Amino acid sequence: MEKKIYLITLVEIIACEDPIITHHGVVIGDETKARKRQKKTIYDCLNKWMDEWGYNDGSLLEDAFNITYEGNRIKVETEAGDLIYCDIEVVEEL
Repeated sequence: MEKKIYLITLVEIIACEDPIITHHGVVIGDETKARKRQKKTIYDCLNKWMDEWGYNDGSLLEDAFNITYEGNRIKVETEAGDLIYCDIEVVEEL
């Protein structure tokens, strides 16, 4: 039985600056776990930005940001034009 290796990649484009690309993990063999890791990665990032941007009114992430799911990508666009997305991709099959 083949196992897939999933790479979780986060990209942040804030204030029209150059993209910041970070890899946030590898999951072997379990797509469900990989998707959970992907969601946790982007939500952790959004929590960081909520603190940075002063969203301290107890808003839910879904209320503060436009979060969309597009295939293997979770994408967030802000009213200020910022873009954050997290991709999941198969990088190797064992």
